[in-house]
Amino acid sequence: MLNQKRISNRRVRARRGRRGSIIMEFAFSFPFMMVVMLGSFVVGLALDRQLTVSQFVRNAGNMYARNFDFEPNSNKQVLLRAASGLDMQVASGRGVVYLSTVRIAPPDSGDNEGLPVVTERFVIGNPAVSDSDVAMPVALADGSVPNHFNEPDAVASIPQPLIDSMLLGDSVFVSEVIHEASDLHFGGFVAPSFLRGKAYF
Repeated sequence: MLNQKRISNRRVRARRGRRGSIIMEFAFSFPFMMVVMLGSFVVGLALDRQLTVSQFVRNAGNMYARNFDFEPNSNKQVLLRAASGLDMQVASGRGVVYLSTVRIAPPDSGDNEGLPVVTERFVIGNPAVSDSDVAMPVALADGSVPNHFNEPDAVASIPQPLIDSMLLGDSVFVSEVIHEASDLHFGGFVAPSFLRGKAYF
């Protein structure tokens, strides 16, 4: 009888010890589990937004290559309807669209002879978000880039194989979308500060 009580007391103590260690293990692992769960959630949001940027850059480039007129603000609004979730307006917001026409400067045309130059540029959104990776020429309201054969800022940075495939008079339409994802990056630990997309037509 006494032995049974001792065995029973040992079992009770062992169960209490196990419960205490389970609570301690949970207390130690909870912060790490929360970081992993939050990180997974943010990465998922960033991937979803990057897919939106990629689709939007293709839509914008497709419209631009088909000679859609982006000079009127009403037509810019048509494009921005496809940018849902990117917080972009015609001249503000957390993103910018650069639409550029690139041509090879013909012989004896000026300082940029033989180089790819931006002859037309439309900017939709907030250009303060980021500069274009292609070029940063000064463009007029109608999209034309004055003096593009001599202006160093009009020289385009596009892939060399694309330049090699261009004949004199050919045009390449470049669509760039840059979105500031500051709400996702948490100091750059989880997602990039900027989501970018680029397409050539």
